[in-house]
Amino acid sequence: MSPSNRVMTNCVQQLKDIGSAQLAYLGTNNDKHYGSFEALQMDGYIDPWETKNTLIEHYSMNWTAHNYSKFTGYSGLASMANNTFTVFAYPDRPGKLRTFLISEDQVVRKFTPEGGNVEEWIYRWDPVM
Repeated sequence: MSPSNRVMTNCVQQLKDIGSAQLAYLGTNNDKHYGSFEALQMDGYIDPWETKNTLIEHYSMNWTAHNYSKFTGYSGLASMANNTFTVFAYPDRPGKLRTFLISEDQVVRKFTPEGGNVEEWIYRWDPVM
């Protein structure tokens, strides 16, 4: 396996681990929502010395969690279904390494230029098997 493939394989596994941490966090917090990077770190799902730029070697992350149950007019199970998270992993060597993401459906996807803008239409990105 080439060094680039090893780095990308590690990135995919780390994103799967983040997805699992999000599910654990969702199941254990009283508000039943996904967590920010900082929230998962405070609850021990991410080591305290890590940052969004060091957690995945050769990648930096853009991390969002939208928790609609916090907004007026949403409550109960219906609002839980509207909670989302997306974690983008951007390579420090574009062209040599792929961009990946994971979201609340727990599917790691890789960006392909045919898929459009990097942060739009994420569900059209190719799933990683």
